[in-house]
Amino acid sequence: MEDLVLLKKAGVTHGVTQGCLYKRSKSRFWWYKYVDETGKKRYVSLKTTHKRIALKAVARIQHNVNLARKGPIEPLKKSLDNFFETRKNMANLRTLKCQLGKYIDNVNNYDDLSKASILEFLDSLAVQTQKNGSPKFAPSTLRSYLSSISAFCRYLQKRDILPDNPCSGLRSELPQPVKTPPRFLNDREYDITLRLARRAGIYLPVFTALKTGMRMSEMRRMEWGHVQWRKDDKSLIIIPKDKSSRGRTIPLHPDLAMVLEPLRKKNGPVFKGQKGGFVGDKQWQDLLAPIQKWVPKFKRSGHSGVGTGWHLFRHTFGYRMAAAGTPIPVLKEIMGHSDISTTMIYARVSPDVWYDEINNA
Repeated sequence: MEDLVLLKKAGVTHGVTQGCLYKRSKSRFWWYKYVDETGKKRYVSLKTTHKRIALKAVARIQHNVNLARKGPIEPLKKSLDNFFETRKNMANLRTLKCQLGKYIDNVNNYDDLSKASILEFLDSLAVQTQKNGSPKFAPSTLRSYLSSISAFCRYLQKRDILPDNPCSGLRSELPQPVKTPPRFLNDREYDITLRLARRAGIYLPVFTALKTGMRMSEMRRMEWGHVQWRKDDKSLIIIPKDKSSRGRTIPLHPDLAMVLEPLRKKNGPVFKGQKGGFVGDKQWQDLLAPIQKWVPKFKRSGHSGVGTGWHLFRHTFGYRMAAAGTPIPVLKEIMGHSDISTTMIYARVSPDVWYDEINNA
C-alpha cells in the first residue's frame, strides 16, 4: 500500500483527508481511497497500471473535492463573458469571440470541456469544404481555433475550475500546415494593380497597402492622428495596436506622403465608410472586387476572400523590401511580426540580395 508521501510529491493532498494510492492483491490496477467532503469513505479504481496516469487521476479527484467544498461555481457562459472581459484590450478579441463561440455552442457544462469534445469539434471543421471542393478551414486555422480554446481552458485552470488543460498535447494530432512561399505581385502585376485601382477609385487604400504593408484590420482603424508629419521628409505612421497588441511605427514612403498630404486632416478616419465611420468588412470586399476580377493572382486558391486578398498587398510589400536589401530584423519590426521566423519567408523568396554576400565570400 502506498502512503501519503506519494501524493504529497504530486501536490494533490490538499483538500483530501486520509487519502492513499494503493494496489489491491487481486487487481492489476491502481486504486485510490479517500474521504469525500461528506465524510464518507470512497474507493475508486483508476483503471490504469501506470503510476503517472494514476497520479493524474488522483489530481482530478482532489480537484472535484475542492470544488465541492467551495460550493456552486458560476455557469459556463458567465465564465466565458468574464474571460472576454480580461481580453477586451486584445487586438484579436473579435476572432477569439467567433472561434470560442462556435465551440461553446456545442458544450453544455464544464465536464464537456474534454479532449474528446475538442477533437470532435476540430474534426467537424476539418471536413467542411467550399464550393470548389477545397477545405474551408486550413490547418493553420484549425490551430488558431485550438489556441483560442486552450486560452479559455488555461483561464479556467487558473481559477481552479478545471484540473488541467484538455488542449494539452492536441496540437500534434492536427494536420500539419503546408508551408508554401507567400504569393506576391511581380512588377507587371504591381503596375496593372495600381492602374486598375486608379480606374476603380480605390487608388489611395491600395497604394497605402502596397507602400506600408499594413494589415487590412490596421488600415480599417487608421486615423489622420496616426500620421506624424515631419519637415525633414521622415514622416511616420503610428499603429497604436496591431495583431500582437504591441503597436509599431512605419516610415512613410515619400510617394505615399505626396498622395496623403493634400488630403490630410486633423483627425478622423483616413478611409471613411459609407456611413462616415470606419470602413466595414463588406465595403472592403466590394472595393477589392474590380482588382480580383482582372488580376489572375487574386483569383487563385488562397486569395479569393477579402482578408487574404488584401494580405497579398502585405506580402508584396514584404517581398519588395527584402529584395531591396532591407535587413530582416528591421523588416520584422516594420511588418510587426512577433517571431523573426515569420519574416524569414521573405528572405527565402527574394534570394537576389544574397549575391553580393556570396561574391564577397
